[in-house]
Amino acid sequence: KTPQGRGASIYNLFNAATGKIRQPVQMATSDEINECVHVAREAQGRWSKDYSPQGRSKILLRASQIMNDRANDIAIAETLDTGRPLSETQYEAPGAIDCLEYQSGAALTVSGQHIDLSGGSWGYTRREAIGTTVGIGAWNYPLQSAIWKSAPALAFGNSMIFKPSELTPTNALTLAEIYMEAGLPEGVFNVVLGDGPVGTSLVN
Repeated sequence: KTPQGRGASIYNLFNAATGKIRQPVQMATSDEINECVHVAREAQGRWSKDYSPQGRSKILLRASQIMNDRANDIAIAETLDTGRPLSETQYEAPGAIDCLEYQSGAALTVSGQHIDLSGGSWGYTRREAIGTTVGIGAWNYPLQSAIWKSAPALAFGNSMIFKPSELTPTNALTLAEIYMEAGLPEGVFNVVLGDGPVGTSLVN
């Protein structure tokens, strides 16, 4: 779920190479942030309990395949956001795909331990999801920071609210679309747009 930014505060996205305004973006309001937290918490319970590690793994693997199909568009968006040349940004999607594939495999390793105790007793450990997590993205490698934070969180049954840098938010929104297309339930990965105070609100 991606809040539509119905707040009054507006900032402009710039073409990093030319300095020209690309489009205006509205920052998330306090009400939208609270709504997003509520949605993410509700979705996390279903994601953790209703989807097995195998189910979560398949969705992440499907996301990697969709990202491969959209690699060229991702590179162009990364160039427009950061100003880095296409000769560099063409490697962003492959790097993100590697991370998704790795975490898809890691999801299958979730297991506990059976521990023998004295007197014939025994105990066991069980790994459980933390819950709803928050990720704050960097401006210089926006797609990579979104993937590095979200993929492991999702693999192990957590939901995430991700705030990309206000300077380079485009591919975080693309990633949200890819996750949804791959079958991720609504509310499990959420993107909110804004500057430092929006991130502070999320952390608090």
